[in-house]
Amino acid sequence: MTSNKKSVQVFIEILKKNNIRDIILCPGSRNAPLILAFSHDPFFNLHAIFDEKVAGFVALGMSKISRKHTVIVTTSGSAILNVAPAMLEAYYSNTPLILVSADRPKNEINIGDNQTMLQKNVFKNYCHHFIELHENNYIKNAQRFYHELSTFNNSETFHINMPFKEPLYEMTPKSIDFQFENLKSKELSKTDFSFLENKKIAIYISEIQLDEYQKQLLDNIISKNKAIVIPEILSNYHHQKAIYNFDFFNGDYKQEELPQYLITIGNQMIAKRTLFRNHKNWKFKHIDCANHNRKWKLSNDFLFIKDELNHLLESISNFEFEYQWMPNSLNIKKTNQEAEFIDYLKTQIPENASVYWGNSSVIRHAEQTNKYSNKNILNMGNRGISGIEGVLSTAIGSKLKNKSIQLFCVLGDVSALYEINSFLWTKLIDSFTIIVLNNQGGRIFERINSKIPQKSLPYFKSYYPFEIEKLANTAEAEYVQIKQMEFDKIKNHLNNSFEKKIIEVIFED
Repeated sequence: MTSNKKSVQVFIEILKKNNIRDIILCPGSRNAPLILAFSHDPFFNLHAIFDEKVAGFVALGMSKISRKHTVIVTTSGSAILNVAPAMLEAYYSNTPLILVSADRPKNEINIGDNQTMLQKNVFKNYCHHFIELHENNYIKNAQRFYHELSTFNNSETFHINMPFKEPLYEMTPKSIDFQFENLKSKELSKTDFSFLENKKIAIYISEIQLDEYQKQLLDNIISKNKAIVIPEILSNYHHQKAIYNFDFFNGDYKQEELPQYLITIGNQMIAKRTLFRNHKNWKFKHIDCANHNRKWKLSNDFLFIKDELNHLLESISNFEFEYQWMPNSLNIKKTNQEAEFIDYLKTQIPENASVYWGNSSVIRHAEQTNKYSNKNILNMGNRGISGIEGVLSTAIGSKLKNKSIQLFCVLGDVSALYEINSFLWTKLIDSFTIIVLNNQGGRIFERINSKIPQKSLPYFKSYYPFEIEKLANTAEAEYVQIKQMEFDKIKNHLNNSFEKKIIEVIFED
């Protein structure tokens, strides 16, 4: 049995053709045809989450692990906008995601009915593809969806809006026989990178999931001195000859010593100062290799290279020219107790674990203390739009998709409180360790500007007195509290993969 809505039947078949199985259903009435169809089809892996904001980030986490689209299904109205933070994060981090929103027919919108709004292309600035599948007039757009999903299967976001007329709960034993048009593959021309021969090159790697072949190419480049390589923590790339301190260009160097080309690979960089815009003494040409032109233009001489990472790395790897240069200012500076704690924490995380770093100060401290490690640890985060919301939900989604990983999530106290709803949904996974750094409201703004007036400071910190232990009760997890001066005790609480645990580390003013 399935829904009698033909547009739903075709949508289901398109997902099957692309082997997309992970579906998160947000309960509603207008999306009943979709819920009926999915729940009667054993092909799909279904999860029900009534909080659309959490659902969006859980789907994001699943896609980060699978590198395939996860589907979120919502009812009409404001439910769609609750998914917006996750859609933005997916868009800016090149994470595949599909939002399917149920809608009313055009003649039923703006006539006073509840749960209606103008949904058409509501994410037009923050979504790669918008497609509307009408209940009966759907063939042309269904073909378009099939073609675009097959072409951009592993990197882009979709918003599919599906208007339904009542009745909504009718079912049929038959599904439609839809004829899919064959795709015509296009031969893409490759860029000639010979202009980089005999040039001094720096490769900066931000958040990205490199495959093994790409890592091998980078290993060859760096070991044979074809370029210097600067990896961020979320690149998960390690090499003994890599440079892990992005501040070194602030040193006193001669122009002829510095790289002539900066190649950026990956998503958003962790810190604004990493963008090299303030390095007035370093004149370089910038090449950005990405899925989309981010228009970063870190220098006046800018070249965007689309989807040619392998070809670019292969070209550099085959150059004869060697470039050896080691900056003279590579000391890692631990500026405060929180940075020292995170540096210590990274030495205690077990092998093969997955660590989600919260935004704001946490990820900056993790990057500031980044250095070579031969431990097999997957560092992850939400650095697309870089908001503090959704990191825990995303981590839950990752664990939901790969149940074998030992999951750690490191958050500040404000981020943890912001995600109270996410703690409810830890029930979806069987184990986790959440580490909350409690510095009474966060201090990032004080560190950005130490001259904030005392009268204004409470409105920047927005401290809310709350017992983190209550979050442990909500998550049905063991609660552990550690004081600032005894943070080495955390090593006693990190090894068991089959527990639910929340560890609060308290930092004093």
